[in-house]
Amino acid sequence: MLIQDCQPAISIKKERTVKRKKEYLVLFANGEKAWCDYVTPSLLEYYRIEQQAKRERRKKKKKKGSDKRST
Repeated sequence: MLIQDCQPAISIKKERTVKRKKEYLVLFANGEKAWCDYVTPSLLEYYRIEQQAKRERRKKKKKKGSDKRST
């Protein structure tokens, strides 16, 4: 598959679903942000890893807060 019109991207900031199709808010190397329906697999994998890390930090912080209340 030949991919045309791809710009150098730094990261994915958000994702949304429009008409049952995933779109990603992408931060590009030139500083612009835009919603895209295609991102490279490696960029998407990095985004998923970051999201998982955020969830784990939130979970850990929430658990730490509940431990303080129970003492």
